[in-house]
Amino acid sequence: MVEQRVANELSQRAAEALGQLVRIMDDPTAKARDRLRAAQILKVCLLKLERLLKSQQTAPDIRKEITEALRKYRQS
Repeated sequence: MVEQRVANELSQRAAEALGQLVRIMDDPTAKARDRLRAAQILKVCLLKLERLLKSQQTAPDIRKEITEALRKYRQS
């Protein structure tokens, strides 16, 4: 059950972080370098999450939560 709680927390944090990065990128009042940095961080985060999904060592519960976080990001 601890794994499930950690997986849920991971999913929520990932979705929040991705959402914040997207907000920065979409903010017309943000400085260009901040928007660029947010885009770079977002790209790295998405690549790492994709690698976790493909890894055989990642627990199924965590894979499910990562998939959910990515789905929430894509819907926003």
